[in-house]
Amino acid sequence: MQKAILIILLAMLSGNAMAAWVKVNENSEFATYGNRATIRTKGHVASMWSMYDFKTAQTLLSDSAKYSSTRQMSAYDCRDEKTKMLISTLYSKAMGNGRVFNHYKLKLEWQTLKAKSPSEALWKLACRKKVSHAE
Repeated sequence: MQKAILIILLAMLSGNAMAAWVKVNENSEFATYGNRATIRTKGHVASMWSMYDFKTAQTLLSDSAKYSSTRQMSAYDCRDEKTKMLISTLYSKAMGNGRVFNHYKLKLEWQTLKAKSPSEALWKLACRKKVSHAE
């Protein structure tokens, strides 16, 4: 039993290092990544894991803890150009590494995408929309 648990834990840890993160957006505060290997589609709705990697540590207001990256599972309405976050996890280090501070399962409403936003870039990746080189 202990051997099976160890194998599962090692698979989870190596999955983080080997994940196929694709940078889709970057600004002065953070870089945004999506993971093509996690895209799942049902009808006109896709889901995908994404990550925000902050350039400076962020502070949790609830307990003053510092985090450097977040990973989210979001749903994307490929027809109506909307998104909603389903799961969010905060990490102490860059690229989803280090200590997990919080893990949230969310029940948020659909949000309309803003043009040229990180969410729009993730929507394009999840919905397999063509991205021009000018973006």
